[in-house]
Amino acid sequence: MIKVKNLSKSFGKKQVLKDLSFTVNDGEVYGLLGQNAAGKTTTLRILSTLLKPTSGQVTIEGFDVVQSPLDVRKVVGFLPEEAGLYDHLTPRETLQYYGRLHKLNDEDLASRIDTLFGSLELEEFSNIKCSKLSKGTKQKVSIARCLIHDPHILFLDEPTANVDATSAYNIKRVALQRIKENRTIILSSHDLHQVSRLCNRVGIINDGKLLVEGTVDELKSEYAGEDLEEIYINIIQNSK
Repeated sequence: MIKVKNLSKSFGKKQVLKDLSFTVNDGEVYGLLGQNAAGKTTTLRILSTLLKPTSGQVTIEGFDVVQSPLDVRKVVGFLPEEAGLYDHLTPRETLQYYGRLHKLNDEDLASRIDTLFGSLELEEFSNIKCSKLSKGTKQKVSIARCLIHDPHILFLDEPTANVDATSAYNIKRVALQRIKENRTIILSSHDLHQVSRLCNRVGIINDGKLLVEGTVDELKSEYAGEDLEEIYINIIQNSK
């Protein structure tokens, strides 16, 4: 389970998150929705231990993200919006590097690399330097890096942004496979059709605060909307 309680984050005088609280149950897919600069990426970076909160508490499978960051990193995989790969490494070298950071033995690491390259259709790019790859291929390498240690919890920040239709399809197919494996996922995305299809519950945030939360059907019932996009736009506009 993921528990976020009264989470706040400031950068200098600018407060990005303001007493944000929500929970994500084991095996649940939770959609985190909001406009640009609403606080989604900051939230995911805190949950993945890349940032420390200004105040509040986050626990993941019982581990506090500030007090026990190494324990958290063992069970989570974070896919940032930007691939953030090392240009001088190939995809194979990238996964070997991160796999060894997670202390995988050579046999398990080789098997996982082969499996991920197959599912993401990366075999033909495995020995090409990342600097020469397309955006879509880089994103798929970043997903493979996120999954190399077989984490139970995934944080996906705009996984299909700025990629071509074929790459987006393969990325969604891999995400669906992880959902079938009962992984816990927080998905941040502007693709509301994708969110409606994949997520058990959604939370809509704006200006660092949680506005509403519930299943898509609950939101449709409460806000009398025909689809999630209409509901989302109305909630954001009414919060201003």
